[in-house]
Amino acid sequence: MLAKNIGGLILFVFLFFPGAADAQHLFEQHIITSSAGSVRDIYAVDLDGDFDVDVLSTSWLENTISRFENDGTGVFVEHVISSDALGAQSVFSIDHDDDGDTDVIAAGLQRIVIYENDGEEQFSEIRITSDLLKMLLIFPGDIDHDGDIDILSAAPGDDTIAWHENLGAGITSTEELEDKLTPPIAFNNFPNPFQSKTTIEFRVSEPGQVTLDVSDIQGRVFARLIDGYMNPGIHRVEFDGSGLAPGLYFTRLRRGEVQVVRKMVRVK
Repeated sequence: MLAKNIGGLILFVFLFFPGAADAQHLFEQHIITSSAGSVRDIYAVDLDGDFDVDVLSTSWLENTISRFENDGTGVFVEHVISSDALGAQSVFSIDHDDDGDTDVIAAGLQRIVIYENDGEEQFSEIRITSDLLKMLLIFPGDIDHDGDIDILSAAPGDDTIAWHENLGAGITSTEELEDKLTPPIAFNNFPNPFQSKTTIEFRVSEPGQVTLDVSDIQGRVFARLIDGYMNPGIHRVEFDGSGLAPGLYFTRLRRGEVQVVRKMVRVK
């Protein structure tokens, strides 16, 4: 899938390959917005924790970072996160302060900024750097294998690829990069969609009581896969969903007051 901007219109372009019979009938286009002035990047994430996928976007001409809130029926309402994002280019999302709310990381002219979510989808700005020229790309990753999420950036304005080390202590001003970006828990499952069995892999950054549940769209819990004390590290558990009807399900990983929810789909 590719995202294209044509005259300020966000279009999702799906690529089909030979042999996919009647594939042109599998997708129907839905317009999210037709006024995204010179959109540069998009990112899909459940920003408000309601199990519906929202959309983040950057607008270079309008210096804007927006979130399009999904009301659950595929209708999106725009909320502006920042209208002062000079030359907004790249956008990404991560819970950088371990408070259970998804924050936004964006890059533009000469700066990388974290927009911290207060839990009510109100965002405050924390500037990481303003040393490089035009930023085009950002991506989080543990570059130095110390358990903290650093930020990788590309700045074509001065031909620079750089990584911004997370010092692990927490940001105390907009000039300091001392924030613990690693979320306390994280997980995913593979394969997804799955037919009968899927493996759930999860990471715990600190020891504690952990639960892992599988529920349906109504919130009914079908299985509790983990319920006990877990040590830090990466863990795996296999889930046998052969007894479930095909459809959408949720896995919920909880440690203390922090929880993460992921969608998974069972197919025939």
